[in-house]
Amino acid sequence: MRFSNVLWNLLGLGVPLVSAAVAIPVLIQRLGTERFGLLAMAWGLTALSGLFDLGIGRATTQAISARLGSNEIAMIPGIIRVATRLAFRTGILGGAIVMGAVLLGLQNNLKFSPGLSGEVFWASLLLATVVPLQSSSAMYRGINEAFEHFREISYIRAGLGVANFIGPLAISYFSTGLPWLIGALVASRAIGLYFYVGAARHNSEPADGDYNAALSSSQISEISASLLRFGGWFTVSNIIYPLMGQADRWMIGSLIGVGAVTTYVVPLELIGQSLTIIGAVTTVAFPSITNRIQNDRAGTLSQFRHLLLLMVGIMLVASISLYVLLPYLLPLWLGSSFPIVGITVGQILALGLVP
Repeated sequence: MRFSNVLWNLLGLGVPLVSAAVAIPVLIQRLGTERFGLLAMAWGLTALSGLFDLGIGRATTQAISARLGSNEIAMIPGIIRVATRLAFRTGILGGAIVMGAVLLGLQNNLKFSPGLSGEVFWASLLLATVVPLQSSSAMYRGINEAFEHFREISYIRAGLGVANFIGPLAISYFSTGLPWLIGALVASRAIGLYFYVGAARHNSEPADGDYNAALSSSQISEISASLLRFGGWFTVSNIIYPLMGQADRWMIGSLIGVGAVTTYVVPLELIGQSLTIIGAVTTVAFPSITNRIQNDRAGTLSQFRHLLLLMVGIMLVASISLYVLLPYLLPLWLGSSFPIVGITVGQILALGLVP
């Protein structure tokens, strides 16, 4: 595992933190707590769209990394083609499910001002289009990760992360309508997918040669089964983690009101960003470990144990530091007008980082 790849990953995941720190206080001021709460829920739903990935992105990384480790390079083109089809189909299915939920009025279970109902409806329909974009992006990102081209991934992730906050902020100076704000998120995901596709094609070209090579039906079935079988393990986490990570926002929005979502989400996002280091390391470690385990199982197991201990130590330090510093950080960042109960919420969340 290359340390430089971890640094590139940290850059891609860390740059958006700066844009979030700048944009969030201004967005709250310009949109108000209710509209910002709905925007925060849209960010959450965008993350939740990984639910429909079925683990295809990670399965693609594993399949290609394993073939590179065992020098079975000729199989890589077929893996890429089948994975592309699977990601597109699962994304379309997921988008259709979200759109059906919107048409059935699921968003009306939230508590918001009646005057926002039209905006919420159209914004929710727009969010449905994010699902296939996210699903395909995860697959193409998986190709890049398999070839360990983390510099390109870092650039794209940084751009997407910045656009996630700066896009709605820029739009807010022309309109505070939710469809326009969500439209900025959809546009950024479409542009991100374009660059992921370009990077994946460029990085895998020396190994695959021909994306249009014909595959027999038996080859397609074999590769599909392999990807879905491995992806199935990630599907469990793709279902449980987003639901646990995002359902709380919807519960608060339904039981208390979308205004309370702002008080909860802002410290939650701050606490959650401490996981950036974990994400940077594990994303780089996954293809490296998959490649190495083909020839050195004992050494790979030792490497994994050391990484696990390192991550626990880092999160323990982060948990204690955030608990102590939050009473000073949040007022300094958001001003004295931010509800003081948000500090207590943040401290409770900080205690849950290590487990």
